[in-house]
Amino acid sequence: PTTYPSLTEKIIKEMGKIKVVIYANQPMRAGIKAEELLLKKIKETGGIHSIDHMMVPIPYVFELQEVPEMKEDERKYLRGGESDVSS
Repeated sequence: PTTYPSLTEKIIKEMGKIKVVIYANQPMRAGIKAEELLLKKIKETGGIHSIDHMMVPIPYVFELQEVPEMKEDERKYLRGGESDVSS
C-alpha cells in the first residue's frame, strides 16, 4: 500500500490472486502524528489536564498487552503462586 497508494481493497479483491495485504507502516505513521499532536497540546495547555480524550484508557493498554493473562500464568507457574506483576 505504501508504494501503490491508489491500489484499493476493491482492486486487490478483483485481482483474485492476493489473499493478504499488510499495512505495515500506516499505523506507525498515524501513531507518530497522534503523538506529535498530543505533545503539542500538552505544550500549548501547560499540562496533561486536557488530553484524556486523546488517549485510550490504561486498562485497555493492559488488555492489549495481555496483562491479565500474564498475571494468571505467573500465578500458575511461579513458586508460591503469587504474581510479581504490578499494574
